[in-house]
Amino acid sequence: MPPLCSSPPPLPRWRPRRPTSAVGTDRTALQQALDATVAAGVPGAVAEVRDRRGVWRGSSGTSDLGRGHAAHAGDRFRAGSVTKSLVATVVLQLAAEGKVGIDDDIERQLPGVVPRGDRITVRQL
Repeated sequence: MPPLCSSPPPLPRWRPRRPTSAVGTDRTALQQALDATVAAGVPGAVAEVRDRRGVWRGSSGTSDLGRGHAAHAGDRFRAGSVTKSLVATVVLQLAAEGKVGIDDDIERQLPGVVPRGDRITVRQL
């Protein structure tokens, strides 16, 4: 029986690029990364990117192993536990750059979005 948690092969490294004459180049790299993720053994992957050029959605693989349904770019998905680590890293980077204060209340960053945001600090999140 193979181990439950084996290390997948490394994914191609994706770096955001400034738009060039080939505007879709970075989107192509994102799609290739999704395809590589599936090739590495993940059943399916769906991604969404929002930037100054709009919204890009991509998918690869299968969304339902039992039925064999393909993953589609418009599929709904839940953000997994790894999201907390990624968000925490970005917030700490923003704090190091002086763009966010760890002890600022969340109302300062997201006015009117979080109920009682004036009582919750970035550190608490």
